Amino acid sequence: LYLQHYLKLMMRQPQGLSIAIIAGMQGIVNGLRLESVHIQPKEDFNMTNEHTCVCFTGRRPKDLFGYKSHTAYMPLRARIEEAVETFIDTEGVDTFISGGAQGVDQLAFWAVENVKKRRPGIRNVVYVPFRGQERRWKEDGPFSLSEYRLMLRRADDIRYVGELNADESNVARLLLGRN
Repeated sequence: LYLQHYLKLMMRQPQGLSIAIIAGMQGIVNGLRLESVHIQPKEDFNMTNEHTCVCFTGRRPKDLFGYKSHTAYMPLRARIEEAVETFIDTEGVDTFISGGAQGVDQLAFWAVENVKKRRPGIRNVVYVPFRGQERRWKEDGPFSLSEYRLMLRRADDIRYVGELNADESNVARLLLGRN
């Protein structure tokens, strides 16, 4: 996600949620602890200084509530929605970025989509490590291919970190680059 190139703050909570925030604040937001790390910007990142961004990443379903039902994830998604509203109100955040991976990344995307219904001026961007990251996912159910395709259709912008080599030797590098 190029997060390593920007001021980022990490919020962690017991359910495994990590939210990286590109903003100038530290402290507690909605009970989530924030930590800051400063790293130099990368010039080829196409976001301008006109945008204040929040970037999401976190655990995959196998480390949370599994792949069987959306129900167990609803409280976590509601918590993310509260955090999104707080960042809009207190920091002027207008752009939210998620990595498109199964789990917290997709939950965050859908939380932002819900908030967009009330706050249509925000942007919901997906950074994907490479085309085809979803090729081994199930067709239906939570965090499935069908949900992923819908997420990409609804995204305000989709960015690909890179292209997969023919021998797939760069998968790990691209996944880390997205994170």
